Amino acid sequence: MVFDAKREQKIGALTLSLPVSQIAEKILKSYNLGAASQAMLVDPQGVLIYHTDKFKINQNLRATMPYLSAAINPILNLQGGTASYENEEKQAWIISYAPVRKIPWSVGIASPMQPFIQSTERAGLIGIATPSGVSLLLLLLIERFSKALVRDLSEVTEGAKALAGGEFDRRIPVRSADEVGELATDFNLMAVEITQLLNERRTNETLLAVGKFSAALAHDLRNPVEGLKLLSRELCKRVDQTQPEHEIAETIAEAVGRLSSLVNQSLDFARLHQPVFMPMNLAALADKVLRDFRFDDLELKKDYARVLPAAHVDAAQIKRVLANLIRNALEACWSRRAAAPCRLSLTLKTVAEKIQLEVADTGPGIPAEIREKIFEPFFSTKPAGHGLGLALARQIISNHGGTIAFTSEIGQGTRFVIALPMAKQ
Repeated sequence: MVFDAKREQKIGALTLSLPVSQIAEKILKSYNLGAASQAMLVDPQGVLIYHTDKFKINQNLRATMPYLSAAINPILNLQGGTASYENEEKQAWIISYAPVRKIPWSVGIASPMQPFIQSTERAGLIGIATPSGVSLLLLLLIERFSKALVRDLSEVTEGAKALAGGEFDRRIPVRSADEVGELATDFNLMAVEITQLLNERRTNETLLAVGKFSAALAHDLRNPVEGLKLLSRELCKRVDQTQPEHEIAETIAEAVGRLSSLVNQSLDFARLHQPVFMPMNLAALADKVLRDFRFDDLELKKDYARVLPAAHVDAAQIKRVLANLIRNALEACWSRRAAAPCRLSLTLKTVAEKIQLEVADTGPGIPAEIREKIFEPFFSTKPAGHGLGLALARQIISNHGGTIAFTSEIGQGTRFVIALPMAKQ
């Protein structure tokens, strides 16, 4: 719900703090009415939403300004007009009032008669040194004031309604650096955050659906696929390598092997258990993972912080994530090995009370058009890829209360960054 910070005036559909009185004050200052003039905003119940005299804000018009007399009813009935009156000090004043467009409020601007007449006479403006002339000027000010007020409020409320209706790309123009500008900036940031949360929610829902489907399908396929895998291997052994049939048997064995790998990954994805946390030295864990790979014709650079706190992780799951990232980095490097020197970097350091793990390569980089998809299940650019590695990695890191992100530049390489919580001391 959008509301006035003081009155909780309901004017929208999201939770934002909308200081109506500050908006009105900003607008009035731009018109330089002078210290003597007064302005007010009143709702149909007679509550002063804004008044130049801040002590009157949230008070009732009839109780605080009874001397307005006959003008009170037209103001509350959202009518327009002009009235003269005497204030508490028995000074002659004139007030012009009119309804605010699109919002059920009345705006009134009042000025003391004598100083206004004297100043206009000195300036030679005899034609407006009359009550009707003063009234005309005040009505012009009201018109400008109302338009500016409605613009500022309408942009926020319309933006809030659009956002609530699903228009997540809606943004509010930031026209100033004051409170209204800050409100517009906060709204735009909120819209971005909501979009990100919705995208994450859709991804999580997709992961849940994929997990259920994968579990059912992989469970039914696992036994027959494993049987075919054994038979294809046996076939390769029995067929003479000099015979043309041997190549066919090997092709069958490779295809069945890929199918077996997909089934097993699908089962792993569907049956991902909750992590069993324990303090773990990530440097030692990373070195164990690195020993499972070969780095022929490739430079490996390790940059571990000298003092590295233990991480609060499931060692087996984080080892799996790290192995997947290193494998992807190696494949990216090898894909352009002939064109440029290859380097893989592994970095461990502490950043903002988190342990940050980075895997960087000098491969070809990830094309911009697919960067939003690389964490989606079953999305892969590899001919024999299954597209579950990075989806599983993100789920594991999320279950650890950490984050995983990446940056990539075409022709320069890709860097994955994981942040994990430290173990409690």
